[in-house]
Amino acid sequence: MDQDSLRRGVPTVHTLWGVNTAINAGDALFALAFEQLPRLDIPGERLKRVLRLIAGSVRKVAEGQQMDLNFESSEDVDFDSYLRMVELKTAYLFMASFVGGAIAAGADEDGERRAREFSRSLGVAFQIQDDLLDILADEKMLGKDHYSDIRQGKRSLPIIKALEMLSPEDARWLKDLLSREEKEEADVKRGAEMIVECGAVEKCRKLMLEHYAVAEELIESFPNPPARKHIRELVDFLRVREL
Repeated sequence: MDQDSLRRGVPTVHTLWGVNTAINAGDALFALAFEQLPRLDIPGERLKRVLRLIAGSVRKVAEGQQMDLNFESSEDVDFDSYLRMVELKTAYLFMASFVGGAIAAGADEDGERRAREFSRSLGVAFQIQDDLLDILADEKMLGKDHYSDIRQGKRSLPIIKALEMLSPEDARWLKDLLSREEKEEADVKRGAEMIVECGAVEKCRKLMLEHYAVAEELIESFPNPPARKHIRELVDFLRVREL
C-alpha cells in the first residue's frame, strides 16, 4: 500500500511481480500463519483463546492501516489519533506474539495484563523509532526508500510534531508539500531538514525512549528467568537500531 520499492533491503513483491500477485501472496501468508496454530501443543481452551487473539489482531491491524491511509488526506492529525493508529497498526502485532505466548504458557490474568502492557509499550516505541529512521537513516541502512513518509504525505509522529513546532509560514509550506502528488527531491530533502531543525526529532526520540523504558521495566515482572533474558535481548536489539 505504501508503494515502497524496497523492504528489508530487497525489492518489494509488487515491484517484481505486480500488485495482484503481491495481494495474493499476502493473503497466502495470513493463511499460513493460521495453519500453524493447530500445531501448538497446548490445551484446547488455550488454543481457542490464542486463535481469537490472532484473528482479532489481524482485524485491528487492518483498522490501523486504514487510519494511516486516511491520515494521508487529512491536514490535521493530533498525537492522540496517531497513538491510536500505532496501537492498532503496530502494537497489536506485538500483543499477538507476547500475549499469545503468555496464554500458551498458562499465565494467569495478571500475567496476561503485564504481557499486554509490555507489548503495547514496545510496539509504540518501535513505530516511533521507525518514523524517526525514515527521516534520519540512509537508504542502505534503512533497507527501504528514504523519506517515504514525506513522499506519501503520511502523518508520522515527527511530521505531526514539526507541524506543531514550526512557524506558521513553514508549517503551511510543509503541509503544502505533503499534499502534493508529485514532489521534487529537493523539496522532500528540505522538508526532512525542517523536521530535524525545529526540534521535532528530539521530542520524538525522547518519547520513544520513555516507551522503551516502560517495556524494560515490565520485563522484570515476568516470572521465567530464561524468558526474561531472551525478551531483554530482543528489546536491546530493537532499541539500538541506528538513529
